[in-house]
This record gives sequence, C-alpha cells and structure tokens, in this order.
Amino acid sequence: MARPFKNSKIVFKWNNKYEEVFVNQVIYFEAGGPYTKIQLKDKTFEIAKGLKEIECFCKNYNFIRIHKSYLINKKYFRKLSNTKVYMRYTQMPIPISVRKLNEVKLLINIPTKIKNKVLVTIYD
Repeated sequence: MARPFKNSKIVFKWNNKYEEVFVNQVIYFEAGGPYTKIQLKDKTFEIAKGLKEIECFCKNYNFIRIHKSYLINKKYFRKLSNTKVYMRYTQMPIPISVRKLNEVKLLINIPTKIKNKVLVTIYD
C-alpha cells in the first residue's frame, strides 16, 4: 500500500548545492544512462542516480514503472493509450512498454478488456 508522501523529500546535489524536492511534486523520473531526470511542473533536474535506485526509494509512494526508462507519479496521470501515457503539466507523451500495459491499467484502475481505443481517466 502506498504511503502518504506529503512531507517526504528527495535530497540531491545540483550545481554544487543541495536541493530538496517533495516527492509528491515529481511528475515523473526519466532514465538517461547513469543519470536520471526529475520532472516537476516548472523545473527539471538531472541527478547522478540510476532509475533502479530511485524506484526502490519510491516504491511506497504511488510511482509506477511503465517503461525501462520511466517511472511516473500516479497522482499526475491523465490519459493512457496502448503505446503512450499522458501526464498533467507536460506536453510530451511518455512511451509505455507493451509488457507493462495491463499492469499499469490495473494499478490505475482502468478496464483491461478494451482494445485499440484510447482510454481516458482523469484524477483530481
């Protein structure tokens, strides 16, 4: 079961100083080699941590691994198709792994019997 994460923070070094980001403000994490991009509403950070390590930290905070390179915050989920996930506050769709599609639908409570349609769910 997901833990409440209102006050939980990620602390990391950025431009020679330490930054703090509330976990609930992270829209998604994107892997890029040995670095991981942290996408917020209005900022992006790149840190020297692998996505696997971040996934271990975030496993109890409503994050879903949808692709080998992406870990999304369920709170910001907007829409799902058979190949992409759309998040609030971002314009670019995020690819979803075919093998993760049904698992993601279950975690976001979307029926899995619908095929070849764009599935839409809005969370407020």
